[in-house]
Amino acid sequence: MQLKYRLYRRSNGTFYWQENNGLKQGSLKTKDKREATALLHAMNEAHRQPTLTLSGDLGGDLEAHFVGKPAGISEMQVAGRLSAQ
Repeated sequence: MQLKYRLYRRSNGTFYWQENNGLKQGSLKTKDKREATALLHAMNEAHRQPTLTLSGDLGGDLEAHFVGKPAGISEMQVAGRLSAQ
């Protein structure tokens, strides 16, 4: 499986990420290669294996939230209510 993000360093010494399809890029806000590599690994892992978390109380409604951005989902947070039964 190909990774979604790749790492590069600009001439100012700061590390950046870029999507492999070349559409988006951003700063990792660090000049430390080890830290940048760890951040990029976490981004790739979150994309590869998104998780669903539930928040709320047991007597009321639960909210479902995605951590990471799964394919086909345009929002980081899914606005859906689950009924506690």
